[in-house]
Amino acid sequence: MTPSSNDRRLAWENARDDAHLAFRLWCEAPLAARRDAYTVYRAAADREDVAVAALMTA
Repeated sequence: MTPSSNDRRLAWENARDDAHLAFRLWCEAPLAARRDAYTVYRAAADREDVAVAALMTA
């Protein structure tokens, strides 16, 4: 089953929102937690990149 254009758009919107939240949490993280928060942010940003690529190839 191939995802519809709407499914791909929703997947990208969710990934975008996750990346924005992860970025905010990284920025606000205490010094001792910044490394882990950055790792979480980068993973979320990578997922957003994949989702937008899938959206653009629709």
